[in-house]
Amino acid sequence: MLRRHHSDAAVPTARGGGWPDMLGAVAALGALLGAAALRAVLHTNSDVAWLLTLGEKLLDGQRLYVDLIETNPPASALVYVPAIWVGRTLGIAPERMLDAGVFFVAILSLALTGLLLAPVGMVRGGSWRWLLAASVGIVLLLPNYNFGQREHIALLCILPALAATAVRARGLPLRPSLAVAAGLGLGLTVSIKPHFALAALLPELALLTRLRSLRPLFRAENLVATALAAAYAGAIVAFFPAYLTDMLPLLRDVFLPVHYGLELLAAPAAIFWAATGLWLLLAPKEVRRDPLLLIAYLASAGFLGAFLIQGKGWSYQAYPSVALAFFALAAALSKDPGSAIRVGCTARLALRTACGIALAVLSYQCAVWFGGGRDFAALASAVADLKLQPKLLAVS
Repeated sequence: MLRRHHSDAAVPTARGGGWPDMLGAVAALGALLGAAALRAVLHTNSDVAWLLTLGEKLLDGQRLYVDLIETNPPASALVYVPAIWVGRTLGIAPERMLDAGVFFVAILSLALTGLLLAPVGMVRGGSWRWLLAASVGIVLLLPNYNFGQREHIALLCILPALAATAVRARGLPLRPSLAVAAGLGLGLTVSIKPHFALAALLPELALLTRLRSLRPLFRAENLVATALAAAYAGAIVAFFPAYLTDMLPLLRDVFLPVHYGLELLAAPAAIFWAATGLWLLLAPKEVRRDPLLLIAYLASAGFLGAFLIQGKGWSYQAYPSVALAFFALAAALSKDPGSAIRVGCTARLALRTACGIALAVLSYQCAVWFGGGRDFAALASAVADLKLQPKLLAVS
């Protein structure tokens, strides 16, 4: 059993009330409705559209890496198959069904995260409504053109696991059902892309350091996640051997050598992560020591590492890092908006204010970056004029 730190013991959640709390609830609903309106006017990301096409062909009986050319591991296509199947059953276009499915997963993820944090007092008083509003905006509005990308889905899957790690960092137990749910989400995240293990590894190291024990490694969440990832690896060997024998050598020789280098440290995501860290470093000690804030920021660092390892510079690969940095900021402000800005000296206050202004500018840059998609709908008619039922393969 994990050791309980009495100084960090759960505290009763204070009852909120009044106009501020009501405004927070309205903001959360507004963010949800705004995200739905955005999905109604934005076209589907081209990468997502292709993976939906792969999923449709898989349901039609074609074989991945044999009949279908795809460089990504199987989970990249398989994760979209449930939405396609449900859409076919209900007569709904796969793009719209995917949007609905991502909304459902986002709501489920935030609900599980709340169930993990609220009972132990890690979300207090009426501030939880504002934290919820920020969270809805982060997971449904911020992705913009990258909505439904694998990184977007991976972030939604890992949020409960990160909340569980923050609770464990206080030496508190979890309900077994919630621990299993968090573990399943973590296992799915790692299965989507192995690089994403970094987002769990850094918070895990912080947890082990805080509790000064290796026993938390064998908690339910990690065991469930490991079992799921191992089952997925076995499924690749059994059902998709061509990925190992044909596609991996191609990726090694052609795809992986083409990447950016240290210039990615100047990407908006990397600068935003650094500015967020400085802003948090200047926060009062009681804010900095909050496990929820620390876990979110370390997970952001892990996803940033995955972005740098992949080395392509595409905005969707940086989205989870930026999103979790926003989560860390939201968690800091939700603790006590007043304490988040109180500092010990004028110079410290000036530096924190300047950093806050820089964060606002960088937030805008990241939002523009994530909205940088292009509409290729006009290309379809142009290609159709060239040949009856044409086929087009693009590597770009």
